[in-house]
Amino acid sequence: MPSAATADSAFRHQELYMALATLSPKERSAVVMFYMSGYSIKEIADITDCTVDAVKKQLSRGRDNLKTILNV
Repeated sequence: MPSAATADSAFRHQELYMALATLSPKERSAVVMFYMSGYSIKEIADITDCTVDAVKKQLSRGRDNLKTILNV
């Protein structure tokens, strides 16, 4: 049974998860791999078979879109 702290944490992050769901698949995967999983840009490029510049662009667009969606 989940604790109250776990439920509170999940609720607190719900807005972020909903915002991530609105990103394009490439932007979402780049953002999740970089910020949540800790992969480097080079590693993401290798995993996704993209160039480093493409990953940087995906991260930039993803951050911009999240800022707009989350009103940050």
